Amino acid sequence: MQQNLLNSITADFTKFELKEMTHLKSTYAKNMFRLLKQYKHTGYVKINIADFKNRLDIPKTYQMNDITKRVLKPIINELSSIFNNLHINKIKAKKGRKIEWLEFTFDAEKRIHNKRQPQMTNIGKSRQYTNREKTPKWLDEKIYKQSQEIHNEDAKLKQDREAFQRQLEEKWEE
Repeated sequence: MQQNLLNSITADFTKFELKEMTHLKSTYAKNMFRLLKQYKHTGYVKINIADFKNRLDIPKTYQMNDITKRVLKPIINELSSIFNNLHINKIKAKKGRKIEWLEFTFDAEKRIHNKRQPQMTNIGKSRQYTNREKTPKWLDEKIYKQSQEIHNEDAKLKQDREAFQRQLEEKWEE
């Protein structure tokens, strides 16, 4: 019972290795590590610069060049060993050409399904059902009798046809 409770608790949380987290020095890198781990299967995060500053608790006095030097460079240096091909794109706004969005891209991790985790491959697909109905014996016997009767009628028809042809040939020759 307790094991099921623990499994259901971990379902809605982001899991990561403690070893990966403990070797990070920068607090910005640690916070960004947690955020990127949430998107490990997509390999893509786009975040508004105001939300980014709020989530990483960046001082309001930091200009964009300070953020690049003191926040983004340490993130790239420390997290590029964990997230392969980690890149940060700065997306500028149309007004004033101010940076409005940060886009983090990296190689997504493939999902590994284990026995405990339900696979989502068959969702939405129609299942093929096998018909479990059985034909009653009386119906089977009736069909068999009908086929026998048809076979007997075919034999009788064949005999009648041959007799008719013989009669025609005999009368034709006369």
